[in-house]
Amino acid sequence: AGEYVYVGSAQGQRGSTTLASRLLRHTARTENKPSHLIQIVLADRLHSEGLDGAKPKSKSMHWHVDYLLDLERVEISHVIAFRSKAKIEARLAAMIEDMPETIVFAPGLGASDQTSSTHLLRVEADEKWWNNVADLFVKELV
Repeated sequence: AGEYVYVGSAQGQRGSTTLASRLLRHTARTENKPSHLIQIVLADRLHSEGLDGAKPKSKSMHWHVDYLLDLERVEISHVIAFRSKAKIEARLAAMIEDMPETIVFAPGLGASDQTSSTHLLRVEADEKWWNNVADLFVKELV
């Protein structure tokens, strides 16, 4: 139970590796399980930003986060997405990891391609933190 933040990236220019497709993939579940409630709103928002992606017809497990997000008791509540040609995933993960509101509960989790980092962190913060965190990321990364 609790709130968590996950850091991922999508550098592809077409197909399933684009940002829109990757985000929509994360909102899907395997087999006949219902998608995350945010999927329709996310698809509409991505489309309004000119980022069309395909909702997956089926989903297979690949990354650590897939197994977590496939559980029906887990629900994605928010998505903060950055479009950048620069590879900022490691910097963003390190920045979040250094915040006093986050807890590394399993080193390396969600970051199999960056073993010195953790990309899935528990967050113990009030609503003010969640409301301001995107602006903080932009300020630090741009």
